[in-house]
Amino acid sequence: MISNPERQFKAMMKISSKLIRLIKQSNSFVITGHINPDGDSVGSCLGLALGLKKIGKKDVTVLTKDPLPESLEFLPSAKTVKHSPPKKECDLLFILDCNTLDRTGFESISAKNIIVLDHHVLPASTARSGFHRSLAECIIDTGSAATGMIVYKLLKALKIDIEKNIAANLYAAIIVDTGGFRYSNSSPEALRIASHLVEAGAKPWSISKEIYENKPYRSMKLLGL
Repeated sequence: MISNPERQFKAMMKISSKLIRLIKQSNSFVITGHINPDGDSVGSCLGLALGLKKIGKKDVTVLTKDPLPESLEFLPSAKTVKHSPPKKECDLLFILDCNTLDRTGFESISAKNIIVLDHHVLPASTARSGFHRSLAECIIDTGSAATGMIVYKLLKALKIDIEKNIAANLYAAIIVDTGGFRYSNSSPEALRIASHLVEAGAKPWSISKEIYENKPYRSMKLLGL
């Protein structure tokens, strides 16, 4: 982990230059996260998908093995999420917020190239696995509080204009994994990126209310409300 935020950002930019080439060369994309999806996983996937579409990538599928939590169904483009992988091989598979294919629940996805973007520690045994040796690119940034921060940096490296729907998804990703900026991982960098997302159109009060205050119908029914 690189402790200096500026050095960390520059290292990320250097790595993502390979991603830029791969993305420009690719036409079909599948983006997925871990089973039992949370706000960081879903927000990162949706934010990346919207960003790719802004640069003319039309064949972009967001995939989750399990249904989205009701508290995340408000996120822009959440209704486009699919739960069965495409039958055809995709050019580029993004695995977000986890670092192994089995964690996605989709072990049979066919892809020409696979990219991992994650902020969790990569076990040494996993790093030595055949799967990881076959990856086109793997960015594990444990200094990032959320994978949404890594996606933000990638979109900026691609010179993609982060509009309000992308911003809302990435902001949700960050606040979930920082506990609404209450956890110790609420770094200056996390707050700076969140600030940029608010400037781009994310609405902190509205997003926080949807995630933390609006009780899903099933929960209210169990409580007898």
